[in-house]
Amino acid sequence: MLNDFNEMRDVLQSANLRITMNRLEVLNILRKADKELTVLDILYTNEIANKKLSSSAVYQVLKHFEQMGIVSKFKINGEQALYCLKQENKNLRIYCQHCGHIEHFHDDVEFELKRLMQERSAVSLKLVLQKSRCTQCI
Repeated sequence: MLNDFNEMRDVLQSANLRITMNRLEVLNILRKADKELTVLDILYTNEIANKKLSSSAVYQVLKHFEQMGIVSKFKINGEQALYCLKQENKNLRIYCQHCGHIEHFHDDVEFELKRLMQERSAVSLKLVLQKSRCTQCI
């Protein structure tokens, strides 16, 4: 557990964010998640742990994390925003419109897009491909 705390502290310090219990709790929930989470998912996970965290606090923490490049935020079809820790190889997603399954992929397309981003001084890459049914639905 101490190692986990040190890692989370380092993430916050490298982003020049003050270490608070709310930030540590949200960061820990996102770090342990195996999928993208909504604010409600974060609140529910937090409630199970019997810790007090308001929705406004979660939104505020996520806003700061997004501004500092710690998390990625994206929406699909105007649904609730989904959040996950920012990772180099998780920028491209395939979203199943039937079941909501999200698959991450990394291949030459992403490399080419990143090259174009550099060439045109773009600051972020968020791409979601949608399909009517995924392999889990078939």
